[in-house]
Amino acid sequence: MYRRFVLAGLGTFALAATLALGVNASRWETAAALTNCTTTTAGLDGEETTVIQLINQERANAGLQALLVAPSLARAAAWKSADPSNTGSGGIPFSHTDSLGRGPSQRAADCGYPGQAAENIAYGYSASGVVVAWMNSAGHRANILSPYYTVIGAGHTGSSWVVDFGIVVEPGSYSLGGVQSATATPTMASPTATPIPQKTLPTNYLIPRAMMQMIASE
Repeated sequence: MYRRFVLAGLGTFALAATLALGVNASRWETAAALTNCTTTTAGLDGEETTVIQLINQERANAGLQALLVAPSLARAAAWKSADPSNTGSGGIPFSHTDSLGRGPSQRAADCGYPGQAAENIAYGYSASGVVVAWMNSAGHRANILSPYYTVIGAGHTGSSWVVDFGIVVEPGSYSLGGVQSATATPTMASPTATPIPQKTLPTNYLIPRAMMQMIASE
């Protein structure tokens, strides 16, 4: 049976890179009190840990700082990974716009994050495979290696993956650790050398066994 692999990345101009993930499934309570952000999987499981470590290793290889885990971005990523918009099911398009009509920044705000968010999404990949696929795509790679981001949040539901990036280091953000310090020459000469485009039209790319949709934020 043919299995579909899809990716999408959304970046915002001059945002700082950040991953928001939890240490375990019980680290935070269900976000029922937040606006449209109810989830019981905001904590970090083993596969999400792997994704964050791989992303931070790629950043270290490029001479960039590791991203801290931001709890509210972890909530947003967990919620989005379980939404039909992350698998293209139930008549909802595979998109950064979720089934409630929200983009990454509004969804992150609803989950308690005090700033804007950029996002990479994918469906049909393993933890290690999704990072490889993102790094082989210019737009997704730009989010991962942006010198602006400082925090990150990750979530997955099966093979449905989301990582959210942010600039603001919210209270409770923490280091995941386990990343070797960089010895290579940084690949970016300055923070303004290769800014993420503020607005582009959606573009589709085909890579082996994967379809990638790149969308930049407004």
